[in-house]
Formats: sequence, C-alpha cells, structure tokens
Amino acid sequence: MTTTVAQELTHFPRVELLERIRLTARASRRDWLDLLGLQFSEYQKFKSGRLQLSDRILENVSTGFSIPIEMLKSGDIDFSGLSIRLENPDALLPEKYRQAAYSRKRTLLSAFDFLEKNYGWRLRLDIQQKFCIPERELCSVFEPISIRFITDVCSYLKRRSFSSGDFAAMGAHDFETNCNSIIAKIFGEQRSLVDMFELLFGDALKLYEQNCTYKIVNLDGCRAVVEMKSNPDVAAETGVRYLGNEQTCHLKGGVIASSPKYLGLAAAQVVHTSCVHRGDSRCLYEISYAETLKRNLN
Repeated sequence: MTTTVAQELTHFPRVELLERIRLTARASRRDWLDLLGLQFSEYQKFKSGRLQLSDRILENVSTGFSIPIEMLKSGDIDFSGLSIRLENPDALLPEKYRQAAYSRKRTLLSAFDFLEKNYGWRLRLDIQQKFCIPERELCSVFEPISIRFITDVCSYLKRRSFSSGDFAAMGAHDFETNCNSIIAKIFGEQRSLVDMFELLFGDALKLYEQNCTYKIVNLDGCRAVVEMKSNPDVAAETGVRYLGNEQTCHLKGGVIASSPKYLGLAAAQVVHTSCVHRGDSRCLYEISYAETLKRNLN
C-alpha cells in the first residue's frame, strides 16, 4: 500500500507516540502486541508506514493505560503523570544517589529538559531508566541528590560522544529553566555584573549545591577569575579525592557563562583554564564579559 505525504505527516508522530507509551511502560514486545491485538509483522508494517492503526487498536491502548482516546488522537499526553502512575510507588532513588546528597535536583531537571529538547525524549527516558530514577523523584527542584548522579550521567553522555561544548550548552540551559524563578529575580536586581558575580560566588551557589567552594581570585569591570575546589568533607563522604569529573566542570562553566542573561545581557565567555580532573591542583574559570557589555551598548 502506498502512503501519501499527508498520511506520512500524520502517521509518524503517532508511531513515536505509541513507542513512547510502550517504552515508558517498559512493556515487553509480547505484552505490547497482545494489547494492540497485532502480530509482530503487522506492527512492523505500522512502524514503517505501510499500515494504519484502526480506532479499535487505539481504544485498546486507551483502556490499557487509562488514557482518554482524545489525548491519543491529539498526542497531548502527560507522560510524567503516566510514568508516575505506572511505576512502583515504593521505588526510591538508588542508594548511591541518596548518600552525600549535597546537590539540588534543580541542575538535574535542567539537564533532563535540555536533553529532551535538543536530543529527543528517547535519550532522556534512556538515562532515567538506565540509572533507575523514578519519575516522582523529578518533581521537586529543591530536593537533595548526590553529585554522583550528574557525574554518572555526564560520563555516560561522554561515551555517547558528547563534547565539552555540549556539556557547556547543557549547563547554560540552566538560565532557561530558572528565568522565571526567585533566583532570576534576585540576580536581575543586581546593579552590575560585578555585583552579580559577587552574589553568585558568595551565597547564591549554595542554593544549587554544597559540594564545592568558590573563591573570586580577580574581579573587575571586564573580567573575573574564579577558583573552585571540592568540599573536602563531602569528597571524603563520597569516597573520592575530587568531586565530579571534567564533564561536570564544563557543565558548571556553562551555568556561569549564562549568568549575565539575568541582567538582560549576552552570555559571557568562560574558559576552564585549570582542572583537577586534568591533573591540576585546582579548578580555575576565567570569565570574560567585556564583549558582553560591548554588545549590550551596541
């Protein structure tokens, strides 16, 4: 059977929709085909666009997962709510991510949002299921979690060919998720970038995490140098010498680079000149915002 372009445009979003339901539910192939009432060859034809699903099959999915048929047809499904309904109500974060929990889930949720928007829901779901993170654990930005989690995620993404620039972009997405928060309001009230950086590296980063200490080595109207060191007590509790990895350092660089946006400015330029994960004695970030201010004036 030959499909028209119009049929393809309506068909493939539905393929993705049903595949997302299947993977969210972790349904086996046999259970899924039984629910749909299809043979494997028939489902393959549907996925390739050679077979259209009947309303009866959609009704089976609607009944099986308690999803209104109108939502299945429109694609407007609350997958977070669906996942919470389907997962074990007693499921917890893995113990290793509950110990030495001095990070907030804010950065984790921002990273997940970045991955889904830029790389698709499959990567987000893959990471969530690979590391056994229940959906209900992703509902509060202020709840604590160990830095081990974002470290493990970054290591996994590194193996999947993410670059230092990708991790910096993931960190910079922090502004997009926080731009309407109380943090954005407080930063936006600062009189200058100098004031904002003093606040950021003074007290504000403690709202994000207590894994590291930050010290401003140099700060003037166009440049800043910031030293970052692992909190020795947290490192000892975690069982490592230095917390995180080189990828989490790039992610933090992205968070720092995006911070001028809270004042309505362009992002700063950040270079991670020294890193303990590369053998240096400390991490140093050189932050240049002369061009940021210049572009604002223009």
